[in-house]
Amino acid sequence: MSVSPHCMQRILSAIEEHVFSPRAVAYLTRQVRAVLKRSSMQPMMPAEQRVRHEQELTQARTELENVKTAIRHGIITETRERCSREGEAQVANLEARAA
Repeated sequence: MSVSPHCMQRILSAIEEHVFSPRAVAYLTRQVRAVLKRSSMQPMMPAEQRVRHEQELTQARTELENVKTAIRHGIITETRERCSREGEAQVANLEARAA
């Protein structure tokens, strides 16, 4: 299936406007923090901690790749650049904790 450049631009513009809007990013950030806070309150055994850590690292790497893909496709905004920096920092932090 081929998409015309005009359609692709409209799709990317809609994604930029709705998915990467400051409001959507702020909502996602609040939700992630709430989940992390709840999960950090529950005592875990070391094996469970390791699994959770690996899941967080995988998710952080995926999110960082998604931001990088958006940048490669020319969808560069201040919000995405900030998300990229935050994603890189989160991956580095999780990798350091795994070492």
